[in-house]
Amino acid sequence: MDTREVIEMYRWKKIYILKRDNKVLFINFDEKKMFRVSFQIYHYIYDNIICANKEDIEVKYQPLIEFLVENQIISDSNEDTDSDNKGEINSIYFLPTLQCNLICDFCSLSSSPFIIEPKPMALEFIKDMIMKLSDLKVHKFVITGGEPFCSKNIFNIINLVNKNLDCKLQICTNGLLLNNEVIERIQGKVQMLDISIENILEDSCFLNKQVQKQQFMDKIDILIKIGFQVCLSFVLTKKNQELVFEFLDICYEKRTAISVKVIEKIGRAEENEELLVSKEEAETIMVGIYKYIAAKGYDTPNFEEFLFPVLLPQKACAGYGHLLSVYPDGSIYNCFMLNYSSFRLGNLSQDSMDDILNRLHEKKESDLFKKCFIVCNKQGCTTCEINDFCEGHCHYCNSNGQAKVKENIQCYFIRKLYLFILWYFKSNETVLENLDRFLELYYEIETNKTERMDLSVK
Repeated sequence: MDTREVIEMYRWKKIYILKRDNKVLFINFDEKKMFRVSFQIYHYIYDNIICANKEDIEVKYQPLIEFLVENQIISDSNEDTDSDNKGEINSIYFLPTLQCNLICDFCSLSSSPFIIEPKPMALEFIKDMIMKLSDLKVHKFVITGGEPFCSKNIFNIINLVNKNLDCKLQICTNGLLLNNEVIERIQGKVQMLDISIENILEDSCFLNKQVQKQQFMDKIDILIKIGFQVCLSFVLTKKNQELVFEFLDICYEKRTAISVKVIEKIGRAEENEELLVSKEEAETIMVGIYKYIAAKGYDTPNFEEFLFPVLLPQKACAGYGHLLSVYPDGSIYNCFMLNYSSFRLGNLSQDSMDDILNRLHEKKESDLFKKCFIVCNKQGCTTCEINDFCEGHCHYCNSNGQAKVKENIQCYFIRKLYLFILWYFKSNETVLENLDRFLELYYEIETNKTERMDLSVK
């Protein structure tokens, strides 16, 4: 079981200590910072800082103090903060439409060309929504759906976001509607295009398969050449799992960012159970992906980010006060997968942003929100030793509008990957050296081995 001990003393923030294999992690949740030291260095810090007199801390060990300040483990202030309760919104997910030009059999929102939506939002309404959202000073604005480019308002939305929000603008798309005219209209306004290409590789989109597939790949080259950041994404199912290796080859050739997700039993996938994989199968598939990358020697920065993501300490997932999701009718939720009355925060056509944020703050204090979003309260996550770094099992709304637990199908693999990153990853080694060692250690990494530090602080 993964447990923690809070250090309370002069100038120390709330720091949690974890120990494993003669190593110690200092964790600061407020600043989302951590660093790992040997047990020997930990004892040096413990003896000379934690248990030292105030005068000694100020004078004799000033270089050590500066190191801890730099790593945001201590500060010059005694003020107590708790970033998880600040309610700062840093991301917006905006769904201009639930319609799509494809009918993916794994779509989490069951999007399709046949969804009947109300008439498109009036331009004045869109302007009003964007202006209200601009007050939040977010870091990232993600336009998703559905297929965003099926929306008649998409260019108005892009222009308004670009003009009124100082943040990164990202669009999630299948890329099929990205013709030359569309690319020209969004160039310089959209920073990131997240393009899902599993349908491209399955050839289900094309009549003249090879020619049109090559044209699509040429389009990706053009996007990168003219300055777009491109992330290629792939939803892995039992049906298409062999295609993931071709996907990885493309990502390496194009030097794009990489996203691989394993199908979850949600949305249209609930009706296509033959596509689902078990936790054990997902683990085998992911290990196979890592072995393939090692054999190919794919070592670009994008592959390193995919293989060994940066872990940030967090007590709750982003839905607990750090993101908002806006649906096509203006309804706003704290998570786009929970478009259910209990999670509804209001409507941008009727409510002020202050009203929406006040409602969010009230709901954060409810048992429902604490159960759904604080990781250590989530079903199946309470005793997990990586629950300070993983968002845990998510909740979603089923076809009956009920909030249900969505088990993370990659749970077995993610636990061992995160344990490796936390305790065995070596920053002075190359990504391929770390990858080889990860694969060597994979089946030897023991879970439930992280220990509590018993500290007595003066």
